[in-house]
Amino acid sequence: MKKLGLSALFVVVTCWLQAQQYSMLLLKADMLKNANAVKRYEKLTVEILGSDRFVETHKYAITILNEAAERYSGVTIGYDKSTAAPTINAIMYDQFGNKIKELKRSDIKDESAYDGFSIAGDDRVRSCQFYNKSYPYTVEFEIEQKHSQTLFLPYWMPQLSNTMSVQESEFELIVKNDADVGIHTTNYNGKAEESTSGSTKTYKWQLKNYAAVAYEWGSPKFNKRTPMVQLSSKSFELYGAKGNLVSWKSLGEFQNQLNKGRDDLPPAIKAKVQELTQGITDPYQKIQRLYEFMQKNTRYISIQLGIGGWQPFAASYVAEKGYGDCKALTNYMYSLLKEAGIKSCYTTIRAGRYETHFTPEFPKPQFNHVILAVPLPAQKDTVWLECTSQSLPAGFLGDFTQNRYCLLIDEEGGHLVRTPAYDHRYTADKRKVVATITPEGDLKANIFTRYYGLTYDEKHTNVANASREKITESLKEALDLPQYDVVNFNYVDHKTRQPFIEETIDLTANGYASVTSKRLFFTPNLMNRSGMRLDTVASRQLPVEIEFGYTDADTIEYHLPQGYTLEAAFKDVSVQTAALSYTAKYIIADNKVTYIRTMQLRNGLYPPSEYNQMALAYQQIYKADRTRLVFVKKEG
Repeated sequence: MKKLGLSALFVVVTCWLQAQQYSMLLLKADMLKNANAVKRYEKLTVEILGSDRFVETHKYAITILNEAAERYSGVTIGYDKSTAAPTINAIMYDQFGNKIKELKRSDIKDESAYDGFSIAGDDRVRSCQFYNKSYPYTVEFEIEQKHSQTLFLPYWMPQLSNTMSVQESEFELIVKNDADVGIHTTNYNGKAEESTSGSTKTYKWQLKNYAAVAYEWGSPKFNKRTPMVQLSSKSFELYGAKGNLVSWKSLGEFQNQLNKGRDDLPPAIKAKVQELTQGITDPYQKIQRLYEFMQKNTRYISIQLGIGGWQPFAASYVAEKGYGDCKALTNYMYSLLKEAGIKSCYTTIRAGRYETHFTPEFPKPQFNHVILAVPLPAQKDTVWLECTSQSLPAGFLGDFTQNRYCLLIDEEGGHLVRTPAYDHRYTADKRKVVATITPEGDLKANIFTRYYGLTYDEKHTNVANASREKITESLKEALDLPQYDVVNFNYVDHKTRQPFIEETIDLTANGYASVTSKRLFFTPNLMNRSGMRLDTVASRQLPVEIEFGYTDADTIEYHLPQGYTLEAAFKDVSVQTAALSYTAKYIIADNKVTYIRTMQLRNGLYPPSEYNQMALAYQQIYKADRTRLVFVKKEG
């Protein structure tokens, strides 16, 4: 009886201790500062069994402190023919670490990974989600998944955002059968613990008591700063296709294997290529003509079939069906150019508005999209083609793929290069306005603007895809004015080698100027008032990174009613820091005011001290952009 009693007591105490491990009472204050979530525990184990298979086991618990961390309350795990369906166990605990819910097998959804744009795909997902609006609470997940490929290996990044603290996290890598694995660590202080037993090598990394950090405006992207361990299999298999990751060259060679024999075109399309390019000697014009043909006769739709989603459909398939994904459309454009005698290069890239963490010194798949590069050695130029767009001009990429690493693949293999950067020297709005202010204070203005670079990209997207009614609605909300009417507008898209859009707007704004019996008041900055306001700080830890620089140049000419003179003299404004420059000038003569404003924000990485300089500069700019001129009526 005594033995049974002690055993029962041991079980009770053990369960109590396990329940308490996620109690909020065990969290120190520094783990809560700046945090929306705390990772209480994590162990990620990756066991590589050879060049063709590995097993991944991932157990972790996250305490969700508020609504901003709700995205951690569920999981979505993908699988396909090369990856077994995952097993998922999930438990939710209250703030004291007491279990309040454990998901059943029936709570785990299993469905197609159809994204609304795909017509076919091998991919599926298993997912589950906890719902609890009583904060804080903790979720614990345990996931196991077997993989029959080694091209795509997991990575360890214990801190998932700057607002997450990490109490404890461990990564264990087990390499068996003398598999050749590459390891790359970023922002990790220390070295892995290593051990060997026969043909098995084990590596362990740990991170403890790693606190969340406050957001600092303009700081480099979080994933460039947080600890991370990445893996690559030097020799790999994917659906039976073999390759190696000893270099970017060899990754390109693997892609060449997948693309081989997929560039054949139907006879009718070959004849069309010859017809379209006949008599044209300029290679860019040939590229432009064939690119526009491809745009008019195909459309983008996702197709996640083939070898891991990496092998494009044949060019003949796209010619027949009239659609394809980024791989298929790029391969089709490659085939059209090849028929015309123009060499081009299939190019893989990580697409998205912001360039995410990329490790150029560590060859591994870091891409999610495909574009086409067309080198023109004689012109010392490269024409880049976004083959999923039905409207972009040849040679223009936009914010989706500009200014980042990509793998350009030719007959020799892969070459890591960068796409063009649409920085402050190229991204620009150049505006000329002629306006008349009536004696009653009403405004009539003709506004002419040219958009270049990334602002061209934005305008082009709107103009190409929106109806005139939608454009009218957006223009009615675009200006920082109490009330105004858009009388007319027009756009001309110049799809040249360096494209730009011309925008012409006629508008009226009743009561733009305030008029009294003797005075007239108005703000010369009609179009481009900065809304940026930053506060200075006592201490700044991180550098300032400007990813999207630009240049604005506005000239506005106002014609005033007769009989007014400037009441008080004022000075032009000039603001300069390392990262930005601003000027506002006024020329007043003969009932005419000419307002000239320039603003440039320069791409670059600047020291922490630049932040306060920029904060003070933006305060001056905010005030200068809202300067009001006062004119007094002449006597008699």
